[in-house]
Amino acid sequence: MSSERVDILIVDDREDGLIALESVLDMPNINLVKAHSGREALAQITQHDVGLILMDVQMPIMDGFETARAIRALPKHKSTPIIFVTAINKDDRYIYQGYEAGAVDYIFKPFEPQILRSKVGVFIELFRKSRQLRIQADLIRESEMRERYLRLAELEVESLKRYRNLADAIPHLVWRARADGSLDYFNKGWTDYTGLSLEQSVGNGWQGAVHSEDLAKFLKIWMQSMEDGRSFDMECRIYGSDRKLRWHWLQVGCELTFSGAIVAWLGTCTDIHDRKMTSEKLMAAERAAQSANLSKTSFLANMSHEIRTPMNSILGFTELMRNPEQTTKERLECVATVQRNGQQLLRIIDEILDISKVEAGQLQMENVPVDMGQLLRDVRALLQ
Repeated sequence: MSSERVDILIVDDREDGLIALESVLDMPNINLVKAHSGREALAQITQHDVGLILMDVQMPIMDGFETARAIRALPKHKSTPIIFVTAINKDDRYIYQGYEAGAVDYIFKPFEPQILRSKVGVFIELFRKSRQLRIQADLIRESEMRERYLRLAELEVESLKRYRNLADAIPHLVWRARADGSLDYFNKGWTDYTGLSLEQSVGNGWQGAVHSEDLAKFLKIWMQSMEDGRSFDMECRIYGSDRKLRWHWLQVGCELTFSGAIVAWLGTCTDIHDRKMTSEKLMAAERAAQSANLSKTSFLANMSHEIRTPMNSILGFTELMRNPEQTTKERLECVATVQRNGQQLLRIIDEILDISKVEAGQLQMENVPVDMGQLLRDVRALLQ
């Protein structure tokens, strides 16, 4: 630090005054910046990191006191030391005015070169040490900031590790995608189930594990969700490592910033295959039961019709047999008809008792020889 040059601003409207200061302050590690007026001093001080200001009091337009007050008004130079150098204005009131303007010392011309150099050396050393302290403070802050960032990075890595351990421990397939939909993470459950490695799954490789019909539906819903940033769920079939399909319940949610922008998508796939198969079996059984009930209803309706036909014949012909004017031949024919219809009714009752065949779905049609002549005579007799 001792070899670093320090800027010193010397301000005097007289060239001989500047030359005198230059000759006295011809010291190593000092860079003299000259100004011939207060305004020029203000312009120079904004361009240099000035450690000390030596300024004449008596200057036209803007004297040393005004210039000192203007310099003190600048935030960067509120504490920059100012030494007034003057050959006149030796009254106490001028000295007090100089200190009020912000001066740290007041030197009268002609001055002792050694004394001036000593004073300048003290302020220069103070400036160097102050600057060194500022640099060290900046280094400390930078080091603390780096350490803070490093700690935050370590915490983020630890959090990510815990997140992945948690994702690997749950009995679900878990994946993560960027905001644009490109998948970049899969948990152990995914790789174990599908047989695809992480490298094979990232990007678009995961699509080979999803049934083509369900994949098209999933991508369509996902594209719609990207537009409004909403979560969604659906059922889909996923191939296992044995290339067998199993149904999964897919739930997808989005991570949002405070402003509502999507930063990532998180998805879980829950195996619902056994539950879905059981549900389908129950639905099939319900449909079969409804079909059986319809068959039973139809069967009972048919049986009611079949029973009513012979019963009508029996009741009709027994009513005819009560006629006292009926001949013996006619009565015998009525008895024969009643007997035939009674036998038919008995067969129908036997079939009704065999309804278990209908419930078991084993009802079969039978081909039985029929006497068409007798059947037509029975129909004729019934209608009569």
